Amino acid sequence: MKKIILICVLISGLLVPFVFAEEKVVDEIVVDFGIISWEDIEAGIKERPSTHTEEYHHKMAKAMSEMHGGGGKGEYHVMIMLKEKASGKPIKNENVWVTAVSQAAPETITHKLKPITMDEYYGYGEFFKLNFPGLYVFQVKIDLTSMVPSGAITRRTEFERKIPSR
Repeated sequence: MKKIILICVLISGLLVPFVFAEEKVVDEIVVDFGIISWEDIEAGIKERPSTHTEEYHHKMAKAMSEMHGGGGKGEYHVMIMLKEKASGKPIKNENVWVTAVSQAAPETITHKLKPITMDEYYGYGEFFKLNFPGLYVFQVKIDLTSMVPSGAITRRTEFERKIPSR
């Protein structure tokens, strides 16, 4: 089930048209960031390409509702994919945290992202309950351990997103 979800969520524009993906390079590490609201996930499930069966969409809807313990109204799924810039090879088994900081209200939420795997894709994700509209800064902290045998090195970057009023 998680494979179906990740395909839908990470490949923006195919099945879930509301993912706003952005990419940054930090010390030869490519960091892809995406965020999608629960409501847009549900809307994306309703937009069915004719190439997929009804059964496929029922499985996808069920899997979406169960991802990371499930999402709900007012929640946003934050996704990170890491890869080596030179080779394009996915970076796996790292510790990735995201802190969402509202610029309009006193709200800061931190989650350690959970790994999501499927075929050749590997990413990290979690649902965030964002309570206020307006600009959020998403601070990404990555502890790289698999690439550095002597211990972890930390890389940081930030992404901004405006959360619309509901």
